[in-house]
Amino acid sequence: GLTKLEHLDLWGTEISNKGAANLKGFPSLSFINLAWTKVTVLPCLSSLKCLNLSNCTVDSMFDGYEAKVPLSRLIFAGSMFNNPLENFSCLDTEHLYFLDISCSSFHDFCFLNEMSKLTYLDLSSGNMSDAMIDPVAAIGANLRNLNLGNTRVTTVGVAALAGAVPKLETLSLSRTCIDDAVFYYLGMMPALCMVNLSNTSIK
Repeated sequence: GLTKLEHLDLWGTEISNKGAANLKGFPSLSFINLAWTKVTVLPCLSSLKCLNLSNCTVDSMFDGYEAKVPLSRLIFAGSMFNNPLENFSCLDTEHLYFLDISCSSFHDFCFLNEMSKLTYLDLSSGNMSDAMIDPVAAIGANLRNLNLGNTRVTTVGVAALAGAVPKLETLSLSRTCIDDAVFYYLGMMPALCMVNLSNTSIK
């Protein structure tokens, strides 16, 4: 039964890893929302395109995966990762264009280097800083929407992005320690049409 099920919302339920293991019985599942649950590991779901594990603790994204999962959208807002590099290594990032890791506990963003197709990246309210901005610049070629709000990024970090984000249209730098010098570097982002500089020291 339910072999044609494609979209499943289970956020805020009492589902556990034991219950999540049964998801492999839905061969057509392409979207699943497990935000605010106790799920820490999922079975390999090769049909999955969009996964929401916001406000979860992730031990292993996919258990016993045989082939890399070609996800296109990943939402991990407010999540804790016990082994981020291992978790992201199970993904076929060739198709990943949307990544939300806002309010998350990452202290190393080198996994971004494998995500060159990203067009949307939300790093807001996390640990991103000038010292860790290089992976973002490295995958900047296709980025269209970047949220760095409420991070430790300063004008120095924005300077590192200048020239690396030719398609960037929307940029949020709200609640960051930027100054007026940032406008020089924003001017080097040719596609930029929307910028959020609220709650900063801009004069």
